[in-house]
Amino acid sequence: MKVSRDSNLVRQDWSLKRSLVRLNRDLEKVVRRIDQKEYDQIWFRHSHRQHLTELSNVQKAILFLEDRRFFVHRGFEFRAFARILKRLVMAKQAGAISTLDQQLVRIYTDRYERTLRRKLRETLLAFLLNSHRSKARILNAYIHDSYLGYRLEGCEIASMFLFSKPAILLTESESCFIAALLARPLPKLVFEQVALERQFRLITPELVIKMGDLQRLNWARRIDDRYQYALRMFPSIPNSLRIR
Repeated sequence: MKVSRDSNLVRQDWSLKRSLVRLNRDLEKVVRRIDQKEYDQIWFRHSHRQHLTELSNVQKAILFLEDRRFFVHRGFEFRAFARILKRLVMAKQAGAISTLDQQLVRIYTDRYERTLRRKLRETLLAFLLNSHRSKARILNAYIHDSYLGYRLEGCEIASMFLFSKPAILLTESESCFIAALLARPLPKLVFEQVALERQFRLITPELVIKMGDLQRLNWARRIDDRYQYALRMFPSIPNSLRIR
């Protein structure tokens, strides 16, 4: 059956309308989820202030490892496109270029397909999100809903399980380990071992890494590299975040 030019235009317009409706629906979903984190912020005493000296250790560590320019960009960075080209030229995976805002959008929309269309949509939503909610509220939501391993959703749950204290009270080393878990989530085998050991002794980052090493998991070496890197650089984090 032939389709006239006018009919085809109508179909294209209708498709665009549906796309905009879905985009707006996802934006509302993300904003609503962020607003639901207000109670968590009050309960766990996380600061919403954007002054560097008032950030907790875990907030500094997360920003350092995940998005050092979080407070100065609008959800995306143009330099990310240069990084993608560089990685493609060097035959590397084009990952690890998402801003914290984009990661939060991915969590709340539950879309993880590896496509250019998803990435562009995620970038647009992150940009729009910055017009609706402050950086402080976005960071707070990320802290409470990011995936850190088996049965560990959010830094508060991970902190209480691993170190038996609220995330805002974590030491520098404990904060660096929690932040490192964002890229290398805690495996189920290590989770189960920690659940047994925490009944008899205090858990430290080194002990958790050792548990993974004893079980011959590649995770142990990878998490240790990221943890040690963050730990070495932690004293310089205030300058590296580039807050204006």
